[in-house]
Amino acid sequence: MTDWKHDGVRVIPAGSLDTNTAQTPGMNRAAAINFARVGAQKLWAGTVTIHAQRQDRRAPSRRISRA
Repeated sequence: MTDWKHDGVRVIPAGSLDTNTAQTPGMNRAAAINFARVGAQKLWAGTVTIHAQRQDRRAPSRRISRA
């Protein structure tokens, strides 16, 4: 185990992120720190990309009738 106070903080390059993580439709996760990579049991760090989804459904139009 390394001591970050003496050894510094390690930057994980984007090409080294682990994409073998739980995925959700419309999102991509890539882990820098997780159990599989470093044995972390209570910490997850990485990137999450949320894909913009176009809304094709329009709100129903409402007609207001006046008497």
